[in-house]
Amino acid sequence: MIRATLIKCWGFTAVTIIVIALLVTSARLLLPHLNTYHQQIEAAISEAVGATVEVQSMDAAWHGAGPQLKLRGVRVLKGETELLHFERGSVGFNLWRSLYDRTLQIDNLVVENIALVITRDEAGKISVAGFEAPASQDATEEGEQAQHRAANERALLDWFFSQSRMVIESSSVTWRD
Repeated sequence: MIRATLIKCWGFTAVTIIVIALLVTSARLLLPHLNTYHQQIEAAISEAVGATVEVQSMDAAWHGAGPQLKLRGVRVLKGETELLHFERGSVGFNLWRSLYDRTLQIDNLVVENIALVITRDEAGKISVAGFEAPASQDATEEGEQAQHRAANERALLDWFFSQSRMVIESSSVTWRD
């Protein structure tokens, strides 16, 4: 009985290791072809951010323990207004933590040549690059769309400030009060 249980445990462990090895190998082989999904990646980022994101070029490679996405010429737009623009950036993903948490986990975030504007208005509301950090619900807008917008902006700011490693290089940060 104990022997049968040990054999099943070893079998499960072996299958798990093989599946993980196949996933990692597949990811490493597919990463150089990531640019073929350029529009889908832009659309996914845009939906997550709650604004239009345009990326001039992107490529990916395996770096350390996980994949790394390299972006060039990134613009974040709200309507026709440009909220953010940066020349280069990279996002490194933590494969093991992502598998454990079953959600995409970022290991490091590097942004170069960005002009970031942080604003506090007369009412005391703070916005980062045009994304407001609402205290509760935006009183000027009503309905489901306003709640969705506020939730997206809150999620974006929460995500932005929860990064374990974020590097902003050769950039300027302006505080407007």
